[in-house]
Amino acid sequence: MYKKLNQDEIKLLRLLADAYNFANIADVHSSYAEDDGSSAKYKGNYETMEMVNELNPRIVSSVCNPISKAVTSIIGEELHEYWINGSNYDVDELIKITNSEGV
Repeated sequence: MYKKLNQDEIKLLRLLADAYNFANIADVHSSYAEDDGSSAKYKGNYETMEMVNELNPRIVSSVCNPISKAVTSIIGEELHEYWINGSNYDVDELIKITNSEGV
């Protein structure tokens, strides 16, 4: 049986997932921009993000690795494989897997 997540852990996971995804797309190049110059949008848990941002691409590992460790400390090592990239779907999936109640 997996650890049941409490409301604060779920909220923190959602915030961490958004931060992870925002940093993770820092190395996405402008080639992902559509023909009209706009880029696709990613709807996170709390923020909607452009798929191309102005963050320095070197930020990815320095931000994503510690966030991944923080997520693992909340959900446990046995659930880390279910949390693939911290997306909204993955947080919702963790809520289901752990029989927790979403926020």
